[in-house]
Amino acid sequence: MLKNTLFLLFLKLWLINHYGHAQHFSDYADKFNLFYKNYPLINPASIGANTNLGIHSGYRTLTGVFSQVNTYYTSANANVNVSENGQKHVLGLTLFGDKEGEYFRRSRSYLNYAFHLELSENTFISAGTSLGFVSYNYRSSTAGVSGSDISFTGNTGLWLYGDNFHFGASINDFPNATLRPIDEETTLFRHYLFTGDYTFTLNHQLKIMPMAAITLASQNYYSINSGLVFIMQDKLSAGTMYRLHQGYVFLVGLEDIDLFSGNFNLTFSYMVSQAQSVNIPANTIELALNFLIAK
Repeated sequence: MLKNTLFLLFLKLWLINHYGHAQHFSDYADKFNLFYKNYPLINPASIGANTNLGIHSGYRTLTGVFSQVNTYYTSANANVNVSENGQKHVLGLTLFGDKEGEYFRRSRSYLNYAFHLELSENTFISAGTSLGFVSYNYRSSTAGVSGSDISFTGNTGLWLYGDNFHFGASINDFPNATLRPIDEETTLFRHYLFTGDYTFTLNHQLKIMPMAAITLASQNYYSINSGLVFIMQDKLSAGTMYRLHQGYVFLVGLEDIDLFSGNFNLTFSYMVSQAQSVNIPANTIELALNFLIAK
């Protein structure tokens, strides 16, 4: 009981410190440091880009006293109709869960759709949307207040891409969903994400990929995540990222490992946090897994 009480106290202080300036902004699409491995979570127009089938999943947890704060997602998509002129339709499903200790959980489920159009050789554009539901659930450790609520929400976006680049823009939580799991009402204000990456081939053994993600929301909230990844012999990756005012991310990964008829990717990252609550660092561990069958 004492351990849970201390955890709840630390969690409350940590949330106020990290999210108090944007208490009505749901950061689910900006949650993961390895954003370049979970584009379907950020932008529904990205599903099906350069693939016939894609499965993306990830897990994120804080460390130390906040180790009970963790998040997961799974997204799967497949081409359902491809024409000879380069047009195609893609359908997908996304599941997302966020747990903050034993007493507070958030979850989302979406159906995703994207339409892809070829602009020129090796240049494509797509538009997509994801529609689904978000739920909040509070459970009291005693006979106190408990409750849950569910609401409709959705995202939409555009995606310009080729074999070695992409630029994307999306609007997340566009309905401004309102939930009241307990007495206090929470509004999930819409927010805007802009992403981009470009892969440069230096020689047959080394590639570099700079990338960036920018999030803008109401109440003057913004987030900038930028990084540089080195890809060696198309099989190993290593890099670093910086989240403005949040911390430094260090990552390593396996790339394009042959598995069945597709490729498997595995990436691990560790973020050293700049922000602290009650002198306790909230460092972050992430794991991203992807299985892709190329176009």
